[in-house]
Parts: sequence; C-alpha cells; structure tokens
Amino acid sequence: ASLTEAARLGGGGSDGSGAGWALHSRGRTLSKFAEAAACLTPRAAPERMPCRERERAEVLSALRAALVEDGSGSSLYLSGTPGTGKTATVHHALRELATEPALPAFRTIEINGMKLSSPQQVYTLLWEAISGMHASPTRAMQCLERRFCESQPKGKRKSKMATVLLLDELDYLVTRTQSVIYNLFEWATSSASGMLIIGISNTMDLPERLLPRVHSRVGIHRINFFPYAHADIAAIIGDRLTNLDAFNASGIELCARKVASVSGDVRRALEVCRLAAQLAERQALERGASPPEHVTISHIDAAARQLRGSVVARAVTELPVHQLLLLTSVLLVSSSTGRAEVDTESLSAHHRGVCLQHLCLEPLSPSELSE
Repeated sequence: ASLTEAARLGGGGSDGSGAGWALHSRGRTLSKFAEAAACLTPRAAPERMPCRERERAEVLSALRAALVEDGSGSSLYLSGTPGTGKTATVHHALRELATEPALPAFRTIEINGMKLSSPQQVYTLLWEAISGMHASPTRAMQCLERRFCESQPKGKRKSKMATVLLLDELDYLVTRTQSVIYNLFEWATSSASGMLIIGISNTMDLPERLLPRVHSRVGIHRINFFPYAHADIAAIIGDRLTNLDAFNASGIELCARKVASVSGDVRRALEVCRLAAQLAERQALERGASPPEHVTISHIDAAARQLRGSVVARAVTELPVHQLLLLTSVLLVSSSTGRAEVDTESLSAHHRGVCLQHLCLEPLSPSELSE
C-alpha cells in the first residue's frame, strides 16, 4: 500500500530529517524504501542536474541569447544516446529561464515525434497549440507558413510572444523528401517568426544524413550529450536519494557499473534501483522475515535479473524465427539509414538477403510478409 501511495505522490521528497520516514498522506507514513522508490521514478523531476553542468550552461546561454532577440533565427540541436539527460536538461533550463524577470515572456510547445501518427501531424499540433484551432496537416502548414513568414510593416514592432518549440525524437519527423524538418527549421530562421526550435534526437549524426539544404538549417548550434560514466550514474542516484538512508553505497556502485558498462542510460539505472527498493520494501513487510536496514547488493542483483527477464524480453525470445529475423532487419535498416521509419521494400530486401546469404533459409513471400 505504501508503494502505491508513493507512486501516486510521484516523488515528493524528504523533509531533510534524514530518518527516511518523511512522506505523509492521509495519516499514513511511507517507509524509507517506498520514499526512495518514489524519488527514483522517471516522473520525479529532479531539482538539480548533476553531471550535466556544462551542457546545461550551454543550453541556458543559447536560449537566453535567443530569447533576448525574440527567438528569431535560432535553433538548437541536441543529440546523444537514450538516457543521457537531453530532455531533462532542456526542461530544467526552460524552468529556470521562465523565472528570470529580465527576459521577455515566452511560451513553450513540446511535441514528441515518436507519438505522431505521421510526420505531417506536427503541423496540426503546432497550429492548434498556437491558435487553438484544429486543421488538417495541409491546411495547418499553410496557416503556419503565413504566420511565420508574413512581413512586418516598416517601423512596426513585433507583438508576437516568442515561441520555444521543443521537438523531441526529431528523427521520427524525417520523411523521404525531408520537407517537414526543413519547413520547421526554415520558419525559425525567418525574422518575423519569433520562434526558437530545440531539436532532440538519439542519432548523433542525423544532420549529416539529411539533405544539404536541411543540414544547413538543423546544424546551426549543436550540443552533444555523451553516455554517463559509472561515477556520473552513482552521483545522480545519490542526488535523488539525498537525506534518505535507504541504500548501501556498494549497491549504488554496483548498479552504476552494470549500467555504464552496457549503455550509460541513467534511466535504466534508476529503474533498477527503484525495483530494488520495492524488493526491499516487500521483504520488510513479510511476516517472520528479518527486515533489511538498507537496499543491498543482493536487492540490486535481483532487480537487474527481473528486468532482464521482463515480459517483453521473454516474448521476443519465443518468437518464430522469421519474426525474429524481421525484427533484426528493422533494427539493421534503421541503424544504417539513421531513420526511425523503415519502408516495406527495404525491410523485405534486407530480410531476403539475411535468409539467403547467411542462413540458407527460404524467405517469406510478399503475402506472408504483409501478414
């Protein structure tokens, strides 16, 4: 019950007593393990961004300078592997800038490319956020074109509030002609737009894979986020658990080293530690069991094993051979092209090549592939 309440509270934090019994709700006190699990959930917005001070300062400087100029003609491109703090750093910087009275007022619009049904839907969502009116992608693009590119009468000051457009998972907006990304960044360069774009992608070399006319727009100001080292991951976990005596230092160190050796994805490390805290909580509630004082190495090991044996992982390993080959082909084609989209023709050709050249296996027919 305390774990459920912790999830609902979403990471409230400690009162600084250090005893680990700080969160209260409806007369019920959460244990230090439940509080730790709440602080480690991905929804818990951190007060600080440890180990990303340089990148955060660079983002702040670029955004502050752009907002002073009404945002026009500015864009940022942030790249790095998943779980390296790109989106969290931008959110943290925007929250800080919103409290600076010397800066002009601005609004933030955030769109995640991975959640769109098609790249063109970004026009509809952007126009709806700006005007409050719904329109089809084609109509929305025309309205945005007029709004962002209309010329101002001579001597008339801009009255538009600056717009910060945060495009997460930018690679999902890549199309065959790359017109969607080009239009968005082209609008940002217009002196009449008052729009600043922040593009975030997991692909380090996405601008180089774009057409020259698009590359010249996207790569205006680039900031790379490199994977966290084990010391960074340990510091981030420790910062989340400030004033909570719930984890052994050796357990945090083990988790940090395990994750850093594979991916450097801090979200994975937070998930392992969160599950370890839940296992410790469960053990503390078991009758007849000796309640643990801290989350230990054994809890970390058990949590890591459970995550490796997730339902999705088990389902994938039990797929038929051709479905496994199709999944593998999707990843290989996506990796070679740098695009999240994989068309059926490329997938079929790659799957056929793998079957015939490496496995001496009869490939799927077109009808079987479509099924």
